[in-house]
Amino acid sequence: MRNLVQTAIDERLKGLKNYKSLLSLNKTESDTNKGYNGRQILEMFQNCEDEGATKVSIFLDTANCTLQISNDGEKAFSIEGYDSLLYPGLSSKVSSGYIGNKGLGFRSIINWADEIKIVSNDFIISFKEENKKDILLNYLNYTEDQLGEIREKRRLKPNVYPIPLLNCGKILDLDVPHLYTTSVIVRYKKEYENDIRTQLDNISAMTLLFLNNITEVEISVDGVVKNINVKREINASISKVTHSGNEYFVIEDDGLIDEDLLQENESIEAKRYSVKIAFSNDLSLKDKVLYNYFKTQIPFELPFVAHASLELDQNRNHSTESAINPFVLDKLFQLHLKLVEILKSKNKKSWLPYQSVSNDDINLYEPYSNIINEYWSDFVVFPTLIGTYLNLDEAKNVGNDIAKFLDKYQLGNIFQEQIMFCDLEINPQQYIKSPDNFTEILELVATNLTIQQRAEFIKLLLKYYPNKKFSVLIDEEETLIDKYDYVFTDKTGDNKSLKVPSYSKIRFLHSSLFQLLIDELDLQSETNKSRILKDRLEGISDVHSFEPQTVIKKIISETNDVLKNNHNFKILLKEFYQTVFHNYKAREDNPDLDYEAQIPCLNLLDKIVDIKSLSLSKEFIAGEISEKIFGDLYDKGSILSRIETLGLENEDIDEIEFFLIWLGINHTSIVEIKTSNIDQGYINIINKKENIWVNKYELFDVKSLDKIVNQFNVNNVIAWLASDKKILEIFSNFSSTKSYDEKIGYSHYGQKNINSFKNYILYTIAQHFNVNNYLVTNKKEEWFNPFKIDYDYLADINSKLDKNEVDRILSFLGAKKRF
Repeated sequence: MRNLVQTAIDERLKGLKNYKSLLSLNKTESDTNKGYNGRQILEMFQNCEDEGATKVSIFLDTANCTLQISNDGEKAFSIEGYDSLLYPGLSSKVSSGYIGNKGLGFRSIINWADEIKIVSNDFIISFKEENKKDILLNYLNYTEDQLGEIREKRRLKPNVYPIPLLNCGKILDLDVPHLYTTSVIVRYKKEYENDIRTQLDNISAMTLLFLNNITEVEISVDGVVKNINVKREINASISKVTHSGNEYFVIEDDGLIDEDLLQENESIEAKRYSVKIAFSNDLSLKDKVLYNYFKTQIPFELPFVAHASLELDQNRNHSTESAINPFVLDKLFQLHLKLVEILKSKNKKSWLPYQSVSNDDINLYEPYSNIINEYWSDFVVFPTLIGTYLNLDEAKNVGNDIAKFLDKYQLGNIFQEQIMFCDLEINPQQYIKSPDNFTEILELVATNLTIQQRAEFIKLLLKYYPNKKFSVLIDEEETLIDKYDYVFTDKTGDNKSLKVPSYSKIRFLHSSLFQLLIDELDLQSETNKSRILKDRLEGISDVHSFEPQTVIKKIISETNDVLKNNHNFKILLKEFYQTVFHNYKAREDNPDLDYEAQIPCLNLLDKIVDIKSLSLSKEFIAGEISEKIFGDLYDKGSILSRIETLGLENEDIDEIEFFLIWLGINHTSIVEIKTSNIDQGYINIINKKENIWVNKYELFDVKSLDKIVNQFNVNNVIAWLASDKKILEIFSNFSSTKSYDEKIGYSHYGQKNINSFKNYILYTIAQHFNVNNYLVTNKKEEWFNPFKIDYDYLADINSKLDKNEVDRILSFLGAKKRF
């Protein structure tokens, strides 16, 4: 072998006597070396692997600036190997069959070297800078003048001897026994020492992932030793690599490249491809670049490490425009799909399969990223709550936290297309649509929840669907409340017995759910919890804060609506009055109802009318008094129906009267508020007195007031005024000539109201009976007064109507105490 190598060296040097060849090869070596910076030691690893080495030993001696890389390979350096050093691009690996073996890796260390020795086959071949001058002057017979002209033409420095270092080899004898198959010994330039240290520090178990032979690396730096050992268990489908207790798995594929892609290939040997993927079960094994056995500079930040035998540039860092590369990338992608299936078989309800294909926010080789994008909708990688995997179109999402809730309470079967919740930094939900029927799905979830679960679920609905209506609340009977029902928050302590009619859609929130929602929504510190909870819930249901008066008003409103299309109105009204009367009695305090719309009631003709248009019947003391005073002042259409028709026949009559008056029924006469058709004579008096022009008013009137003043005497009127509770309220028990609810307006630089006036009822009575000409005296009869007061009659009607009270009323009506 030694003679063969010497002959090869001599033959090579003969070709360099042509100075053009000399300069060309020198330039080629220089350019090639620049591209390998940063990966010199990896290239040496590749050579060791190709020689079948199982162990690589690296020694760095910084005191002597020496780097030695040795291996125990089965094959020593061959003559073809030596030739590959002498001739750039002439690889010794023509039989490997893989794309990308250029035979240039060894040259990568030239940048570092003052001298390179290859120890193999029991001799040394030494390449060093000092050899260049000797070979050029003494072997190739160039003169210094000739070299000077070459330097000047090529603009080279004066100390440069333009010959490739690897064409300056000299064979030396071994002076000590060689313990390895092959060693490469580099006497490096000191300025490259940090670079060498960095590359040594970067050697790890990852370096050995895709190798078939090397399992052990020994690195000694000035006597400090680091050992890297891996164990390989290789089988047909998946291999396992173990290092320091960590298990990594490798899947691979290789085969022939399509011949139509190899039209420029002149070799008779078929070209092969190789793709491999190394991964850990949790996808924590990853790198930033793609491998071609060793690291390239091709970005590849997916959560596994991939090897692909792409066509690379001569420096083995970047891909070329070769037609072979898309073919190899497709093979890598098919292997990638196999990885997805492995992950799915090992993991149920896991995002690992999705993570293995997600190219969001990572730096990934664009051609490979494009393959992922084109396949995206076909990836079956979206895990569901029931343990299956779906593709993009099949999977659905109603909310990440809702998915977590469903999984927590094992409710995944309700919606089998729901993807698994994800608390990772990735965001797969961005690709998944909400189902069109999400309302029905979420309402189905709410069907059989516990009260605690329901409170949690409602909080989630408020987060994800703040303005969507759902039937998810429950009432006091733990029955689901329809989203269109009128819901009140929890009843207060004094109103727990409050009822609603059977036909009503009014519902009351379950008290335990109310309290749990207060806790879930962090409302404990709120003063008005009911109102604040109402504000939070009204987006998903028709919720109102609980106030007894509001409940009563809603019952009235609903009853009016139901009556429009109900032929059994008597039965319905009976339930209405029984319910409202129950609620009235249940409360210690019943503030004014203040309800302007119609409150339905029956008159004696069994017709539905507004209770405010009726007066009490003879079943009540007030009705008896009215009949005693006026007889049949009003017809049956204006009189309240029988108590029995209201379903109140077994209740206390006085309590019923108070209840009906609270609802707005009239006492003895029917009081109305009028905004038109008031006697113009009254308006004219106001205009004249106030020097205005009245254009708007709201005034109390009494139905059949004309009949009262024309058909009955002043004693009947006084008895009526003193007995009618509404009249007494209007006149503040005869201390005010009008009610605060009455208004008379006029226009003068804007709309204004007059402050003081005698209301229309008072005006009509005073005018008709000429009360202004009545003199109040100490005697009971005076012949000069326009009418006579029957004190006995009045006392019989109302025991409170003694002479003093009657005189007070007369004075209020306008009577004089003296002329």
